[in-house]
This record gives sequence, C-alpha cells and structure tokens, in this order.
Amino acid sequence: MGSRSLVLRGTFGESVSINYCEDCLRHASAARTRLLAICLASALLGVTSAVVLPIVWVGVSIAGLVSSALLAAVLPVALALVYRRRPAAGHTSSGHAVWWWSRQRLYCENGRFARVAARQNSVATRSVRTPRFVWSSWYWLGPLATLIALPASIVFNTASVRVLNLTPTHFVMVVDGRSLGEVETTSAESPAAGREFRIVAGERHFVAIGRDGRLLSDRRVALTGGGQHLYVPASPDVCFWLEFTSYGRQQVSGPRRVELARGAEFWPLPESVDTWFAPSPLPAADDNRSSGGKLTALRQGECRTVAP
Repeated sequence: MGSRSLVLRGTFGESVSINYCEDCLRHASAARTRLLAICLASALLGVTSAVVLPIVWVGVSIAGLVSSALLAAVLPVALALVYRRRPAAGHTSSGHAVWWWSRQRLYCENGRFARVAARQNSVATRSVRTPRFVWSSWYWLGPLATLIALPASIVFNTASVRVLNLTPTHFVMVVDGRSLGEVETTSAESPAAGREFRIVAGERHFVAIGRDGRLLSDRRVALTGGGQHLYVPASPDVCFWLEFTSYGRQQVSGPRRVELARGAEFWPLPESVDTWFAPSPLPAADDNRSSGGKLTALRQGECRTVAP
C-alpha cells in the first residue's frame, strides 16, 4: 500500500497520481534529479565545446566543430540511455516504476501492479517487452542549446575570406593542407567575382595551386574572428582600395578613399565591405531629408592607373 503519491505528467498533458512507499518514492524522486543532471551535463558539454573548440583545436573545420559539439552534447544522454542501474532487492525499479509509454498509455515495471491499477480503472492491459531505453523529451535540451550556440560561435570564432583569382588560370585554394575548392579566374570588376570562404580564425597556412600544379602562393596569415579578409595571390600589379559613400545627413569623417597595402596578397579589411568590386549606389538628389548612413565598397584597378 502506497503511503505517498507522485504526479506523473505525460508529453501531451496527461497526468496520473501514483502511490509509492517511502523507499520507492525516493527512487522516483532521484530519477528526476538524474534527468536534470543529464540534461545540464548535455547542455554544458555541448555549449562549452561549441565555444572552446575553435580556440583549442587549431585547424578545426566548421563541419568538425558542429559534429564535435553535437557529439559532446549527445554523450551524456547516450550514457544515460545505455546504462541502467539494477533495482535493489525487493524493488522492481531503481527509478520510476511507472511512466507514460505513449499518449494515454502507461507502462508499469511491475505486472501485478499494472493489473490491479487497470482493474480499478476499468481499462485493458497489454503485455510488452521491457524497454531497453527510456526516452525523455528533456534529452533534446542539450543538443538544442548546442545548435543555438553554434551559429554565434561560428560567427565570432571564424573569419570571412574573399578569394579573388586574377591569374590566367583557375587555382585550388588550400588551407592548412585541406582543399577548399577551385577559384575561377576573373578579368574585370564584378560583384560576383571570386569566392567567399568562412575559415576558423587564428594563424592559417594559405596555398594557391594552379591547374598545372604550379605553386602560385604560399604564406601564413592571421585571421581575425568575425572579420572580413581579402586574399589575391600572384597579382602584384593590381591594387585595391576602400571607397566610402555617405547618404542623407550622415557625412563620412576622414578620407573617402583608403588604399590597401600594395603587393601584400592578403589584407584584413578595416571596414565591413557592403559592395565587392563595384561602386556603391550614388545618393539621391534630395537625400539630405533622411538620416542616412554609409556604405563601403571594395574597388580594384591596375596599380599603374591608380594614384597612390
């Protein structure tokens, strides 16, 4: 005869009051505590991995970061599902003896208890095999928290690199020994020119290899998390500069044009670029009525035609 009751709620709002003796009630209450501990461990491991891995694992790819963080979040849940403590002598369960199997269906560890409860409530019983794994919807907490943390981690721990190919042939972009793909050649200014890669921040080894196997560029660079960067290998005769266009009542403070260091091949961009390899739209004639803003364009041209 149970001395105390515990309310058991299902996923769809079902609830039932189960009578437990003092010892069994402690088991059931401890099961709730273990569930909370598992969910917290899953969330902490997943979120911490998402934030820390790009810092401690030099060269990790975004795919590696996502898979490793999710694996860390799933590990406590997997261990909890696989490992089940044996019940003490005289008990049928080391945790909950009754739980919701599905909507409007209860599972009871003790068959005799199930038959008595079914008879008292005029419902039918059905024998099922004891489940090896007992799933809880709360187990999704850790992986979901990790998925929420990953985009922020990727933005702040990775860098955007625009790679432009001004050589006569296509080349393959290789970072830290891993090929990121081919970059097609382009001959003129175009907003669609080049390819943009998102690479984990820190010191990286950039290599550009032509289709004929010729080494076009081999250099070590430092990528700033959350920043924009430009990489143009083997093109010393082309210069780049930033153009600033103001709109409305907002005026650009300082120079309206800043040239990037000539012949550097790689540049961390001091301003966030709005328009790549094309001029920004001209302001309207009556634009002074608006509060306005500022756009930054990255331009290019042959160095011999660009005034220093």
